[in-house]
Amino acid sequence: MKDYSRAYSEVIEILKYLPKDDYDKIPSSFINYLEKNRDEKYTFVYNLATPIDKQNISHEAKVVLALIYNICL
Repeated sequence: MKDYSRAYSEVIEILKYLPKDDYDKIPSSFINYLEKNRDEKYTFVYNLATPIDKQNISHEAKVVLALIYNICL
């Protein structure tokens, strides 16, 4: 089984830049799950000046973001 803790850290950082209306569509239980299972020692910096497809985002984080988009948004 893959370790998604670093991906969860990336996703949490990216979600900070989501419009509030969209963020509020994500169940708080899922956000809590990401927070609880993230890698607290890993720091990911999201750069608003760089398009998302040019950022160094892990494949696993992209999968989680796709899941969020398809189910919640």
